[in-house]
Amino acid sequence: ESWMWMPMEGLSAADIPSPIATMPGSYNVQVMSDKMCPGSAAVSIEGLQPPGFVPPENTTICPGESVELNTLVTEGATYVWTSTDPTFGTVTDATPIVTPTQTATYTLIAQNEDCPAIERTVVITVLTEPTIAIDGDLNYCIGEFTELTALAGGINGNFTWRFEGSDEVLSTEPSITVNDAQPRTYEVTFAYACGIITETVTLTPQTQVDIANVIATNENSVVIDTIFEGGTVFLDATLVDDLGDATIEWFANGVPFDSGTLSTSDGSATVGFVDYEIVVTTPAGCETRSNVRILVVPAEIRIPNAFTPNGDGRNDDFKIIYPQGLVIVEFSMNIYTRWGNLVFETDNPDEGWNGQRNNDGEPLPSDVYVYYYTIRLAGQTEAETVQGEVVLIR
Repeated sequence: ESWMWMPMEGLSAADIPSPIATMPGSYNVQVMSDKMCPGSAAVSIEGLQPPGFVPPENTTICPGESVELNTLVTEGATYVWTSTDPTFGTVTDATPIVTPTQTATYTLIAQNEDCPAIERTVVITVLTEPTIAIDGDLNYCIGEFTELTALAGGINGNFTWRFEGSDEVLSTEPSITVNDAQPRTYEVTFAYACGIITETVTLTPQTQVDIANVIATNENSVVIDTIFEGGTVFLDATLVDDLGDATIEWFANGVPFDSGTLSTSDGSATVGFVDYEIVVTTPAGCETRSNVRILVVPAEIRIPNAFTPNGDGRNDDFKIIYPQGLVIVEFSMNIYTRWGNLVFETDNPDEGWNGQRNNDGEPLPSDVYVYYYTIRLAGQTEAETVQGEVVLIR
């Protein structure tokens, strides 16, 4: 026997007695027996469609709005809906319309006779009215800038900033930067899918204590910008405003060294530039700064190792050599022969030895003499004693 099914499209085979059809339609078969006797037959196959389902285009709604969960129905199919909304229960309507009060998930199981069941989910998001929060420093210091940022809890929408009671639009961004010197109220509106809400915020800028100037002086109250190492710098600040409850702190090259007073001093500076800064801070945290720069130079003291007291005006006296402006607060010098006899003494650093005994006696001979001098500079707490030899040459 031979078999021939037509049409062949949709059949697993066309030359067997029992092919498998995968498409609905009418099929004809021609049969030829072993004795060459022909025969024919026809069969129609009806195809079942899976359950229809088209979810809603807009799954985000405002409170009180309704939405249809499905817009395509297959006749004869069964639809069973369940939901995370406890008030929904189980619904067999193919196209239920729901009005949830909060975001809910709806699950559909649908089947058309013997066709496999389908399972689909629809999440309906219910927008709740956002609470507008405004982030930023509302008590910033006068002269500074502050950024105000409006937050709507992640809900999409548009912000508009205005002065309260004004129609002028200041910004349509979530953030706005301001530097008002007086208290002011700002208004921000937020337009979103379900309406418009408004929030206001009042800024209260804080005053600071202004500093008129800072000066540096030496021990003689002379204004300076240079001082010798070991010297004391006296610092005085003048305020434009009353100090009130503000606090004061002094810094030297960024390191705090005193607080609580408008006048202070520092005798610990080393060679180089020193930036002295005063910081006045109000209870609200507003800072005012002012500074003065001082150059600290080495306090070098030199002394010769020989002198020629011959009256030629050059190297006639033996004395210490120190830079102009160096403040010496304590000094004494004694000079002896090599056998220990005192030949000169003084407590004046500017007085030199002229090679005579006590500077007004007999000229002493060329020889090596021993000197001792004790010195204490301004800002030093202890005196230093130096010993050496000097050659008198005639």
